Amino acid sequence: MDATDDDRDLAEALWRGETCLATDSIQFGDGTVAILSRDEPLSSRATILKVLRQSTWLAVLVEGLGNPLHSSLLTWVSRRCEIRTTFAGRQLRIECGECCGNGSFGYVAVEEERDSTSSELRWVAFFSGSNPFEELSIEDGVLHALSTSGYRYSFRLSDPTNVSIQQREDLTWWGER
Repeated sequence: MDATDDDRDLAEALWRGETCLATDSIQFGDGTVAILSRDEPLSSRATILKVLRQSTWLAVLVEGLGNPLHSSLLTWVSRRCEIRTTFAGRQLRIECGECCGNGSFGYVAVEEERDSTSSELRWVAFFSGSNPFEELSIEDGVLHALSTSGYRYSFRLSDPTNVSIQQREDLTWWGER
């Protein structure tokens, strides 16, 4: 599904308003949304989330108008961590934190910095059962975000739609607590 200028404008406006879709998804700054599957329970082995379907911001919002539990909007509660890196010749600012106030919602967002005063949303990932994300690291082009529930969510910076989730106890690379 192709995004329109209206989708891109809405994506940017929602991001600047610290708002995201309340749907497990990767929400791109170009106006597209990748709704992610949640068919497998989290386990100590790596769980892979796949794209269930592609859509646009406006289409997802219109679908959810009749159902307040589907595709509603949430605002950030807190930013917990921020890092900057260069990837594929682009300056990126990456942040993570908590959405809404119930404690089980988390987000990870990547912006491309144009200059010292402006940036553009590349993507924001939202998860309803992740808990807030509190730590970030990058290794070989893969962004790792650790949630307060003890799971590491891993995203390829070149294609964040294949999300891998692994339990903290299986991780030896993360710092000691």
